[in-house]
Amino acid sequence: MLKNKQKCDTISSMKAINRMFPSRTRVNVSSIHIKQRLTEMIFFVNEPISMQGISFEFEQLPFNVYSCEDAATAKGISLHEELKSLVLRIVPQNEKATLNDLCILHLPGDKMADLRAVKRDIKKHFNSDEAYLAYDTDLKLLGVAHGAVCPFLDKIWELTHLISEDLLDIKRVSTNSGRFNSCIYFHPNTLLKSPRYIIGNYSKQAE
Repeated sequence: MLKNKQKCDTISSMKAINRMFPSRTRVNVSSIHIKQRLTEMIFFVNEPISMQGISFEFEQLPFNVYSCEDAATAKGISLHEELKSLVLRIVPQNEKATLNDLCILHLPGDKMADLRAVKRDIKKHFNSDEAYLAYDTDLKLLGVAHGAVCPFLDKIWELTHLISEDLLDIKRVSTNSGRFNSCIYFHPNTLLKSPRYIIGNYSKQAE
C-alpha cells in the first residue's frame, strides 16, 4: 500500500490531469498515458480502441450512465446522435431463449421502436410472430446488462442486426463501449459490417 503522502501526491496528480484533459476533450494521441502506482495500471486518455477489427474513437466518461438521455447529456451530444440498441427475443415469453432466438435493433436515441414494423420483418426473416425485449437471463447469455449493450461485443456482433434506415442518415453516433462509464463514436454505416443485418423503417417519433 502507498503511504499517506504518496496517496496525496497521486490524487493531486489525477486532479491536475483532469484539468488538463476534461472528460469531453478527445485526445487521439495513443502515447498519452498516466501510470497509476495506486492501482499498478496504465490509464489511457481517450485512447482509440479496436473491436471486430474496427477502430473507434473512445471516451472515458466522468460517471456511470444508464440511459440514452443520461449518456447524451454526459457527452454533450444530441439525443438523436446517441445510438439506442435493444436486444429482442423472438420466441414466446414462456420459453427459454438461446443465442439463435435473439436479435438486436438499432435506432436513434430520440426515437421509439415501431414494433409493428419490427414484427413484420421478424416474421419474414425468422418465421416467428414473436418480438419482445430480452429478459435479464437473455442478456446474461450475451454477457451484457441493460444500459451497456454495445453492438461490437463478440456475442452481440454475431446476432442479426435490425438497423433503422433513418439511423444511417446521421453523420456520427455514439454508444457505450460495453461499460457504463465509457463510450465510442463511429459512423452508423459501420453497423453494416456485421455478419447479418436487415435495414428497415423501424423507428417512430417518441410520444
